[in-house]
Amino acid sequence: MAEFATQTLAARLRGMLPPPATMTEPMPAPIPRAHGQFRFQITVKGPSARILSRTLRKLVQEAGLGEDLTAVIDVDAMSFM
Repeated sequence: MAEFATQTLAARLRGMLPPPATMTEPMPAPIPRAHGQFRFQITVKGPSARILSRTLRKLVQEAGLGEDLTAVIDVDAMSFM
C-alpha cells in the first residue's frame, strides 16, 4: 500500500512541480521498514524551499491519504536516514 501511494503521489507531483525543480523516482527509504511501517521516499530539488514546500503541502492535502498512510515533508534534509 505504501509503495502504491508513493507511486501515485509521484505521478501527481510530476505535473505540479514548477520548473526548474526536479525529482527522483520513488524508492524505498534507506531504512525501508521502521516501527512496523514500510517507508518510501521521493527527493525533490529546486531553487526555492518555500515554493517546493507549498507545492508538496498542496499535493498531500489533495491526495487524501487516509488513516493508514502518513506523508512527511522534510525540508533541507541533512540526512536521508
